[in-house]
Amino acid sequence: MIRSLALALPLLCAPLLAAANPDFWKSEWPRTDFSKTSVESWTEIISGGPGKDGIPALDDPQFIEASAETRIGPREPVITVAMDGARARAYPIRYLTWHEIVNDTVAGIPVAVTFCP
Repeated sequence: MIRSLALALPLLCAPLLAAANPDFWKSEWPRTDFSKTSVESWTEIISGGPGKDGIPALDDPQFIEASAETRIGPREPVITVAMDGARARAYPIRYLTWHEIVNDTVAGIPVAVTFCP
């Protein structure tokens, strides 16, 4: 069984390797110059996760005061943003682990808070 799986693995991966094609990507990233590359063979490129827009960002998050009853523990890791005298905001890592991006506005300035687990 293991030997037959080892023989079949290259055949199973062949469609993935064939998918590494800049002609296909041009529709996704039309302003990218794919002629400039240090990659010798496009088959070196394989998918490493979800595709474009495959991770749902959080838009316009709602906040509550830190003094209010929250589900955030006193030692829970967060990313904080404080700008131009606006109240500081805390973005819990547990939410960013799933969503990775929060689109927000702080002190009238659009910000993107990002985290890659």
